[in-house]
Amino acid sequence: MRNKIYRFFAVLLLPCMLLLNIPAALNAAERDNTVVTHNPLAIAIGGQILPVFAEVEDDSGIDLVRIYFRTAGTTPYFFVPMLNISGDEFSGVLPAPLAVSREMEYLFLVKNKNNHIFRTQTFRVKVKKSETTAQADTNQQPVEVSTETASAPNSVEGFGGVLSIKTAAPTERYGTLAGLYNSSSTSAMPKKFIYGGIITAVEESSSTKTIIIGGVAAAALIGGGTALALAGGGSDSGSTNDPSATTTPSTPVTSITPSETGSGTWTLTFEYSPCFSSGTQQTVFCSNGLVTAVRPSSITVPIPNLISFAGTCNNTLYSGMAGIFQAGSTCDAKTACNSYSDQTLVSKDCRDSSMVFTKDNGNRIERWSRQ
Repeated sequence: MRNKIYRFFAVLLLPCMLLLNIPAALNAAERDNTVVTHNPLAIAIGGQILPVFAEVEDDSGIDLVRIYFRTAGTTPYFFVPMLNISGDEFSGVLPAPLAVSREMEYLFLVKNKNNHIFRTQTFRVKVKKSETTAQADTNQQPVEVSTETASAPNSVEGFGGVLSIKTAAPTERYGTLAGLYNSSSTSAMPKKFIYGGIITAVEESSSTKTIIIGGVAAAALIGGGTALALAGGGSDSGSTNDPSATTTPSTPVTSITPSETGSGTWTLTFEYSPCFSSGTQQTVFCSNGLVTAVRPSSITVPIPNLISFAGTCNNTLYSGMAGIFQAGSTCDAKTACNSYSDQTLVSKDCRDSSMVFTKDNGNRIERWSRQ
């Protein structure tokens, strides 16, 4: 009797689901090992763009990653693409929320090489008014955002700045397939795309990622590290970060070995649209935890020709590592990176063996890796 019931579902219901273009859920054997690690934003400052970082891994490979966002309590969602900046690391820039907005929300959507689509739970972020009045940047490049509605609106509710808004192609509306829009029509989506469910969060420590606001490092604005791992039937609740318990060591610490994670040769990959260079190196020398010298003291990098705007590049001298590791300062890579500031700096990702600096409204990216 039970076999007849199973046969009924297989013969009648599955063809109906295919005709209605309702994707069947992935069973346990088909599930992908999709993992997203992200430091949730704790707050957003009105009038400031929001760089967002995440690490995305999947055994089959990653095809694309998007950040879907909106002002809390509004519809519809908009999204921005994330760029693969190094290895499993992705970055994207959200437009600036308006100071009058109280709360915004965002989530990640991942499509892997198997054409399986997953979304994370929603992260909710309080928007606070800036204590300083920022001047409008007349040279700011527009932030390109997309939506999956039938037509693109003229603005994004609760967000400002220079925006370029477009509608995603019908065959690329993965958010609709994942249930982020009220539209029930997914007929234009190829049947090879299958929605695999929500990726729910488990806590995990992560690297330091710092947002720069008004040229000042604001590491406190980033929440604790969160790893997002595939788990079917997860809830769409906001993220929480439980503080770690404070423990007292049973044996007092008698000595501390100075950190010299900055010591060694660092290789630069430099992108300043439309200019690019890779392989330039500087060596940081340290002793007893302090920097003694950086050689060479300056390097040559290509910058856009601001006169002709013809896509040509000019070479210019740049301090590079010498601006981060100064003689007599700490040789600890993360500390030096977190202490570094620049008036053009938008965000930075600081690690023991790598640093990524985003500058000039995202048009300039510096990636340093220690050999």
